[in-house]
Amino acid sequence: MAKKEFDLLELLQVDADPKRVEELMKLVEIDLPDLKDEVKRHLLKQQVEMFNIEYGRYAAGTKITNELIEELMEDAIDTHAHGGSDPFERRQLEDEIVIDATKAKMKAIVIKTWYTPSASRNQLVQKIVDKWAEEHQMRPVQVFGGVTLNSSVGGLNPEAVIRCLGFPRFKYVWMPMSDADYHQLIVFNRKGKGIKFLTEDGKVVPPMQEILRIIADNDLILASGHYPSKETAILMEEAKRLGVKRMEVVHPTLIHSKHSLGEMKELANEGVKLGLMGVASVNVRFVEGVRWLFRVVKELSDSMVWGSDSGQIQNPTHIEAMRWMVRVLLAYGITKEEVTKIFKTNPAKHLGIS
Repeated sequence: MAKKEFDLLELLQVDADPKRVEELMKLVEIDLPDLKDEVKRHLLKQQVEMFNIEYGRYAAGTKITNELIEELMEDAIDTHAHGGSDPFERRQLEDEIVIDATKAKMKAIVIKTWYTPSASRNQLVQKIVDKWAEEHQMRPVQVFGGVTLNSSVGGLNPEAVIRCLGFPRFKYVWMPMSDADYHQLIVFNRKGKGIKFLTEDGKVVPPMQEILRIIADNDLILASGHYPSKETAILMEEAKRLGVKRMEVVHPTLIHSKHSLGEMKELANEGVKLGLMGVASVNVRFVEGVRWLFRVVKELSDSMVWGSDSGQIQNPTHIEAMRWMVRVLLAYGITKEEVTKIFKTNPAKHLGIS
């Protein structure tokens, strides 16, 4: 019997049968104290909808080979990798990350650090991987970096960005993340703390405007930080007005920088790239459920760039996370062509490399 064609977008729009959910309300126990019926019903509905996708995949006879995974890794780019130069424990140092990337035949990798400019390590890390690649007769991965505008570099400090212009392959200016006022509120419940980039009447503050002009003049990438979606939209609009050509929203699915699908579409229509982040996917941290993530990917693959955001001690290494994500996307109906756009074509154009 012929296999039924696996249409992920169709399955993503099929809601669970309410009668089936009510049956499961009686059959399934959820081990959470004081769980309200409406919450339990919502959780079970999400489970049923995920089963629809999983068993649809089986019915379609989906096959994924290791050879296909390696093919999709070749020339791939990771736009958001955390190395061990941060002052807390990481899985790998930067040289270990880029050697792994070279072994996987990747094209480029962007190292991000929290408290000092990752771009300051570019030359040293590139020298190490170039030497390793020559000894093993392989093509070295290209190493990029940037600066994160946390308090340790002066926050919204134009001088910090200017000083980084002399570093080779300096490309990213990331907005404050752990030091952002919204991060402080959402994660640590600290009211009135942290860095703001808007005035009380919603205008971008002058130091940030100066930074945007530096980004525009030097063809850098403005990447968002840990701020609410409406504030990020104002920032991107101002950046575009001041001539910034390359913009990106990092981990738009996480709680401290959460965007709706509609908000992501609006940004994409303005030319802003959206980060598909491995760390969020590995930890399955989505209010809307995992099914929602695949809908986001399916509808926005033209504007997405891959960033593992990995390196934490509880998570896979960057390469492990990347191979896992490629496999999961393919398994749940994202096409080879869509994966290629997210992992290769879009980030290469975003970084300005061939």
